Amino acid sequence: ATSGTTYGVYGETLSPEGYAVYGTAPRDGVYGRATATSGAAHGVYGESLSDSGVGVLAIATATSGITFGVLALSNSPDGTGVKGSNIATSGSAIGVHGRSDSTSGMAVFGEATAISGNTYGVYGTTASSSDYASGVYGYASSSSSKVIGVYGKSDSSNGGRGVYGFASDPTGTNYGVYGQSDSPGGIGVWGQAPNYGVFGHADATSGSTYGVYGFVRSADGYGVYGVNDQGGYAGYFVGNAHVTGDLTVDGDKSSVQTLDNGKKVLLYAMESPEIWFEDFGTAQLVNGQAVVQLESVFTQAANTEIAYFVFPIPNGDCNGLYIARQDKDAFEVRELGGGTSNISFHYRIVAKRRGYEEVRFEEFTEPEPTPEEPNLPIEKK
Repeated sequence: ATSGTTYGVYGETLSPEGYAVYGTAPRDGVYGRATATSGAAHGVYGESLSDSGVGVLAIATATSGITFGVLALSNSPDGTGVKGSNIATSGSAIGVHGRSDSTSGMAVFGEATAISGNTYGVYGTTASSSDYASGVYGYASSSSSKVIGVYGKSDSSNGGRGVYGFASDPTGTNYGVYGQSDSPGGIGVWGQAPNYGVFGHADATSGSTYGVYGFVRSADGYGVYGVNDQGGYAGYFVGNAHVTGDLTVDGDKSSVQTLDNGKKVLLYAMESPEIWFEDFGTAQLVNGQAVVQLESVFTQAANTEIAYFVFPIPNGDCNGLYIARQDKDAFEVRELGGGTSNISFHYRIVAKRRGYEEVRFEEFTEPEPTPEEPNLPIEKK
């Protein structure tokens, strides 16, 4: 019949352990073919009304060799080898469910064998607009040992990526790769490699872009944490670096200066138990005295309403210089012994940073111990 609901073979059994249709053969136990060239035609169609049933159950019982419980092939360039659909609109509905009881097995294995083009071993997409909807979701339910929710591996030596995340929207705050840990001792994103543990690259030429961005709310936490115990760099920046907050360094703070012969040397920053700002300048004595106005920007950054220090240095022969008067906006320099010299002098001003006037030998609390380095995942062939 060319219309209606017809059956090439129809079988029925009332036994809960029976088979409506059972086929056995050296090659194909059951073979189904739908010859229609369009429409929803099914080579084999299975349906189960049981609340724990299976529409189609396929078992490969051989205990060795490369066997498949289900093998699906599609010759169409736009076709799909296996498609699983769950049309339920609520609950934890699953389109495709894979299970492996082997201690080294894979519940779902995806393989793209083409040697060119943008191919994907496993590709996931979601149309949901809800927060944290995922195209691909990996879940490791064990509460002990170092299990992995999602594992990616690349054998390429030419820009290969074990895991690649891409946020394609050119606007808004989106993330190529986002990592989160709810553990107080956990790590949102961990990178490990012989060269770069974590490498961030932001190629936008305008706007507030970040190669690597770290954010933490814990008082003892780390937005970005880097370790190098071999004398290298735990963190390396090409370009400017900005810190909002305090910067503490166990080692030296130094500047790199290139000499005429190309050699580079280190110049070290001076340290103090208090927080000072300083300024330098040159002024002129007229008949042995001079009044120097402090720059308004300096008086806003440094607190000159409390005691500050001025060190005058004469640039010529005189009886010596002293500070006759100083206030929040200016200071007066005079020559010793009532001298009347007309020479220039240099000066250095040192004043407390505004807002940090009481800081002196502030106690430092050591950070938490270094997070334990996780073992590398076992490679899957």
